[in-house]
Amino acid sequence: MVFCDADDVVQPDWLARMVAALDEHDVVSGVYDFGSPNGGSGRVATPHATAQMGFLPFGLGANLAVRREAFEAVSGFQESFLVGEDIDLCWRLQLAGYRFSVADAAVVRKREPTDAGSILRKAWSYGRCGARLYREYRAAGMHRDLRGASKAWVWLLVNVTRLFRLPVRRRWLRTFGIRAGRLAGSMTQHAFFP
Repeated sequence: MVFCDADDVVQPDWLARMVAALDEHDVVSGVYDFGSPNGGSGRVATPHATAQMGFLPFGLGANLAVRREAFEAVSGFQESFLVGEDIDLCWRLQLAGYRFSVADAAVVRKREPTDAGSILRKAWSYGRCGARLYREYRAAGMHRDLRGASKAWVWLLVNVTRLFRLPVRRRWLRTFGIRAGRLAGSMTQHAFFP
């Protein structure tokens, strides 16, 4: 099973590379070009959220492949997740013993929101899901990065005066949305995950 988002652009050889990676792994994430669909120069990076959660690696549903038998063995996506269902799926698969990998040559050009409201709403929802994931996976080894959270809040304060510059504004809004969403999620999930 291969997943991508309708508003992103897969590269011509993307499907073949994802299927080939499933020959040796059970769940595979591709990589992203966040620049070119958003008016910038193309840049390829591993899934940007992989290091943000303090736990196992994961892929995003916009560029993910899973062997059907593995997907069915863990009952697929949990419908109770409105955001973060892809992270949860990757972690449940790995905790069940399935092999995860990143297919460096499977590239998706990922569209990101450009207006302030959309950037903030998307980041807020990702931030809120972090607290739920922490509540569900802390017993399995997920940890909080309090130092990273502190550095993010300091960066936000230091850069608040630079919001008139577009690249800084977008990064600032994403960072603020994620951090504020995590605090809001921490309250609703009763699990502090800044």
